Order: sequence, then C-alpha cells, then structure tokens
Amino acid sequence: MIVTLAFILRLTPGLSTLLFTYDQARDAFFAQSITKGHLKIVGPPSDIPGFFHGPLFYYVISPFYFLGSGDPQVVLIEMILINLLVLIPLWQLTQKLFKNTSISIVALILYAVSFEAVSYARWISNPSLAVPAIAFFYLGLWQIVHKQKGGWVMTFLALGLAIQTQIFLVYLILSALVTLAIANVRYFPRKEMLLGASGFLFLISSFAVAELKFKFQGIKGAADFFAGNIGAKTALDTQLMEYLKKWQEQLSNNLFPQSGPISVILGLAIISFAIYLAKTDKKIRKPLLFLLILLFANIPIFIVSSFSSYYITLGSLIPLLVLTAYFLHRVSLFSKYAFVLIIGAIILTNSLTVFEKNQKGSVLFRIQDGMIFKDEMALVKKTYEISPVQRFSINAVTNPLYIPTTWAYLYQLYAKQNNLLLPHFHGNTASTFPGIEVFPRSGEITKTEFTIIEPSLDRQWPHWIQKTTEEDNLRKPISYEVNIGHFQLLVRE
Repeated sequence: MIVTLAFILRLTPGLSTLLFTYDQARDAFFAQSITKGHLKIVGPPSDIPGFFHGPLFYYVISPFYFLGSGDPQVVLIEMILINLLVLIPLWQLTQKLFKNTSISIVALILYAVSFEAVSYARWISNPSLAVPAIAFFYLGLWQIVHKQKGGWVMTFLALGLAIQTQIFLVYLILSALVTLAIANVRYFPRKEMLLGASGFLFLISSFAVAELKFKFQGIKGAADFFAGNIGAKTALDTQLMEYLKKWQEQLSNNLFPQSGPISVILGLAIISFAIYLAKTDKKIRKPLLFLLILLFANIPIFIVSSFSSYYITLGSLIPLLVLTAYFLHRVSLFSKYAFVLIIGAIILTNSLTVFEKNQKGSVLFRIQDGMIFKDEMALVKKTYEISPVQRFSINAVTNPLYIPTTWAYLYQLYAKQNNLLLPHFHGNTASTFPGIEVFPRSGEITKTEFTIIEPSLDRQWPHWIQKTTEEDNLRKPISYEVNIGHFQLLVRE
C-alpha cells in the first residue's frame, strides 16, 4: 500500500507535466549519442567552471531514451522507479536503528508522501540519482558500526555512486570518518575493504580519465573556484542565514508544505528532542547520534562555498525523515490522538502540495516558470498546424541566450513522431551547442515564420525579447500572437 501510494503521488498529475529545460534537452542529446557509439567520460557540468559530474547519469537514462524513441516521459518513469528504490534501504536502516516495525513503517510513509522526495522523483537530472545512493551509503555505514558483513562494500560502492551523480557529495567521506571515530569502530576486514575500495575506485575512475584527457582542467577550475570563494569570503552571518534558509525550506517541503512556520516549529521539536535523548538515554543514544551527525554533515559545504542550489541539502533528507518517524513514535506512546493528528496532517499537506505544485513541473528545481513538456509540445504542434504544408522558419528567445537546444530537441522529437520536415532556424545562435545539427539553416524568408518567447527569466528578459522581435520584424511583420501556458508564439504570415 505504501509503495502504491508513493507511485501514484510521483505520477501525479501525469507524465507530461515534467520539467523540460535546456539541461534536460542537453542531457537527452548526450544520452542518446551513447547508443550511437559515442561514449562519454564526463557528465553534466557542475557549478565549478571546467569541472563536470560523472557520466553515470547519461548511461542510466540512455537505454530508456532509446526504448522510448527519445520521449522524456519514458525516462521520467525510470526516474520514478529509481526514486522508489529508496524504500528498500530506508526500511532496512530504520529497522536496524530502532528494531521497531512501527517506526520503520512510519518512515516509509513519510518518504512516500514527502514533497521533496516526490520532486526528486519527477526531475530528470543527475542529483535525483544521488538520493538512493545516499540511502544505501547510510545503511552500509551503520552496518560497519555494528560489524555486519557487507557494510564496507555497500558503503564504498554507494559513496562512488553518490559522487558520480554529485561531486560535492565527497563531504560524505567526512561524515563517515566522524561517525566511525565517535563509534570507536575497529572493524576493518581486509578482503571486504579491498573489494569495496576497488569498486569505489572504478566508479570514480571517470574523473581521473577526464582530467588526463582534458589536461587537468577540472582540478584547475576547482582550485580557482575555491580560491575565489576563500578570497571573497562571505560574512559568517550571511553564511549562517543561507544555511538556516535551506533548513527552513527542507523542513517545509517534508513536514507541512502548506505552512513554513509550523514546519520549523515541528522540525525544531524533532531535532531538540533527538539531541536531548542522545544526551540522556543511553539505550537510544547511538542511533540518534548517528542520525544527527548525518543530518548536519553538510555544514562544511556552506562554510567553504557559495552554492545556493536547493539540492545542496539532499543528504539530510533520509536522516530527517527517520528522526521524524522516531519522534512520532514517541508521540504515539504519549497520545495516540496526537500521533494520528500529526501524521495525518503531514500526509494531507504533502499530498495536497504534490497535486498543486506538480502541475507546474519540479518547482523546487526550476529556474523559469512554465518550462513544462506538455506546453512545449503543444507549441511545437501549433506551429505545424499553422503551417501544415510548407516548411517554416523559427527563432526563439532562450535560456541560455542564443542556445536553442531545448527547441532543437522538441522539434526533432515531434517531427520524428509525425514524419514531418524540421523547420529552418533563422535566429542568432552560439557557434556550437548540443543539437546544433538538428535545424537546417537558411537565409531565405519562408511563407510562415515564428518567434518563440520562453517564460520570463530575469530583468534583462524584456530587452532580449525586444531585440529578437525587432530583428524578426525586419524579415516579416507580426500577424498575430498565440499564448500557450507561459509561452508566447509570435506568428508571421
């Protein structure tokens, strides 16, 4: 029942409402090139100039793009199933921590309905793969603490997978060292550690290969990036406020998305209660201390860098949910009615938020409002309906500017599905970009031309809209305008 609930919420309100931006189009082009024999040794770019995440993400989504003939909705199903895999290590970890089936069931329910967890499931991006990797890492780490066979192998492999998907997750190494030191672990089976370490080195070997091939541009980029961050160090109070802001967001998106203040109050109660019991109750001290270490293990990221992406806190998701499950269990011992009220409110508010927000794409990770796959495909279809016979020409105001990768992918997909000719692209573009080979280029003025205007991005957006529109007006005047979702389509006939 829990798995079914989780699956339904992750499908809501349908596959076509997935977020599809430049990042998704770029990754789709690269992933599909793998099936054509063009293997990848680097993955999506990181926030560090010149440094890339591992290519694992491309290899994971490539078969499903192939099976779906390029349809990202098929890949979204894959991402949902991968996200549901977390239920396995989450169940096992909670059982090993507390040896209480009720707590484990509550933890699964919390993950099933969590708006944050659902958002990761519906986001076709490399950080989404980190969620199950982190869950298995925590499970393996706890097994090491208790000298259980297989713990070292699981921890090493999960760490390699996590770093492949998000390079900043190297901080998990520090959290593991702190955990093992506090637990005074003396369990170091040589064969198991050698096997695990070999698997870890294999998983991160792509970084070494990429550095050698590209003459250490990643290391140089990382050195410059962190030197710049240290040289222009942000005030401590600003860093602290950023950290607290991320915590407020994460509490809201897992506890009561409809009310930030209530989420913060409940979150403080959960964390304070866990700290209090870790200090006063020897029977429960070890598992609570373990979870608290993992909960705050990402602090170094905020100290040494200026990352501001929401997913910077993804390592805290699992320990937060498990601590919440334990807190609710203790509430149930005091009052069954209070327990039902709180967990019922969590389920209801998260579910309502999923139904409301998922219609707008993965809102936690979007940069532009309205970059929804169904609206984009509806716009592409509309251009073919307006000009059904002759080849037409398009231009677009895009993010990133002058890089029509998103539209190259969408038009290629629609044209292939319906056996149609691709339009010309007559606008300015970068000299190279993913999908540059898709649109035929021609200087001729076609019978029908379109200007596609993406949703507003920043205060400079009106300037670029005006500039592009004026350039297209020199070719043909505007006949009329069509609005589809957040998109504007200027028609010139």
